[in-house]
Amino acid sequence: LSADGICVSLFLCPKNYVDVATLGVLATLTGGDTTHYMSFEGGRDGDRLRGDVQNALGRTFAYDALLRIRTSNHLKPQEYFGNFCMRNATDMELAGCDALRAFACSLRHDGKLVDRDASFQAALLYTTGDGQRRIRLHNLVTPVTTEVAQVFKMADLDAIVNVTMKAAISRSVTVPLKEVRESLNAQCVRVLVSYRKHCAASASPGQLILPESCKLYPIYCLAMLKRRAFRTGNMSSDVRVASMRFLKSMAVEESVAFLYPRMVQLTQMDPQQLRMQGVTNVPKGIRMPTRLRLSYERMRPDAAYFVENGVSLFLWLGAQLPATWLQDVLGVGSLEDVDLTMRRLPVRATPL
Repeated sequence: LSADGICVSLFLCPKNYVDVATLGVLATLTGGDTTHYMSFEGGRDGDRLRGDVQNALGRTFAYDALLRIRTSNHLKPQEYFGNFCMRNATDMELAGCDALRAFACSLRHDGKLVDRDASFQAALLYTTGDGQRRIRLHNLVTPVTTEVAQVFKMADLDAIVNVTMKAAISRSVTVPLKEVRESLNAQCVRVLVSYRKHCAASASPGQLILPESCKLYPIYCLAMLKRRAFRTGNMSSDVRVASMRFLKSMAVEESVAFLYPRMVQLTQMDPQQLRMQGVTNVPKGIRMPTRLRLSYERMRPDAAYFVENGVSLFLWLGAQLPATWLQDVLGVGSLEDVDLTMRRLPVRATPL
């Protein structure tokens, strides 16, 4: 199918096991997505399915695409991550590619870097929706250094997390999941040990030293281990494989939010200020409250919190939440009256 320019995206709505590992290969090799709705129920998951299909059909799309990554001398692409088909060692074939698709590539040295800069180019040859054949180029030039401290200083943590996750998913195809989990922990330790050895050797042995650019790397690694893709225990293989396929094509910004969701306190939003701004039903231009760390200790019983990871949205209501807030937002007078099965918030004629 990939050779014929046919891209397949799967929306699986089963009640029971359907072997996502086998079915998903069709989407993986043609550049598509695999979306799995566990124990599908129309009343519960219908809106999500409708929205996912609409989003998939509404994105900017490239057809019959070919992606190649070029590097300067003494650097060479080693491994590619994402949903694509490779018939040779250099070209990623994509029957289809939309605006949210993301790929990763690891590099290796095949000689000494003698130049001051290293150059990279990602070239995508594709056909637009109106039949035009185009090439999109992304060029990048980065300085070369022999100082480990400079490497840590300029490190992009979000990109590191994304590539780490995709590499672990690719490795899980050939090694047991237990080894993949252990390798994630070992890689995190190696990064921190390397920094201490080369950049903070004079520090006290009992002092915890973390590089400024990667100080959150352990938290992200822990978050990976809690994702369904890497979680052990009694879990359906369909759920685990679907999660792996989903994460494998995720962009950098999306993966960071998915691993460490965003949380804000909704009761910090001042209704009087919203009235002064003339806000009606569409909250455009509203300044959201400051994001909070994901810790139960930071959640007050008299407040409401909004947590989202780009895929799921959660509304957490404290046991002592004021009745006036519940009435303004949900139209009920107490927590006991809140419908826990509702999938949409009611539209209220109030600023909140």
